[in-house]
Amino acid sequence: MFFQGIRLQPGSKYSIHIKLEEEILLPFPYETNCTDYEDLWRKGNGFEPRSQE
Repeated sequence: MFFQGIRLQPGSKYSIHIKLEEEILLPFPYETNCTDYEDLWRKGNGFEPRSQE
């Protein structure tokens, strides 16, 4: 089941373009609702999953 996207057919050629964007936030003392998952992972000695799930 697709929630978003298209189906690709075997034997066909497709051109795919990917765009990477990075949002740079202001440092302390400006507040955000961001969680530093890399920091949490390091504090857990690198044994926990590196995703939000």
